[in-house]
Amino acid sequence: MLLCCSLLAAAKDRKVKSGEEITLKLHEWVKCGKFRVSPAIIIEDSRCPEGVTCIWAGLVNIEFATGKEAFRLMPGSYKSIAELGYTVTLKDVLPHPQGATTLETKDYRFVIVITKN
Repeated sequence: MLLCCSLLAAAKDRKVKSGEEITLKLHEWVKCGKFRVSPAIIIEDSRCPEGVTCIWAGLVNIEFATGKEAFRLMPGSYKSIAELGYTVTLKDVLPHPQGATTLETKDYRFVIVITKN
């Protein structure tokens, strides 16, 4: 996993200021100060499609990589990386499923906020 992340780290980072919201694609890196993070893996997406009646709303679980460690987030959750002094919050995962249409990995977008602690 870390080798994969190291290879991806060679790509150009997008940059944000602390507290700024940004939308990323899978494997796209963002840098806030000296902290780097990327949405790496879609662990699960069982969200109920819009316009469909479901018994359970479902969930979406995303694994993020920093190059040194990996962690999982669901929309509305956050991870504090204490040793680096940053917090990552996953605000939303787009697009929301529609009917019987299956989302492709390339279609996903991840809305995150990185804040300096």
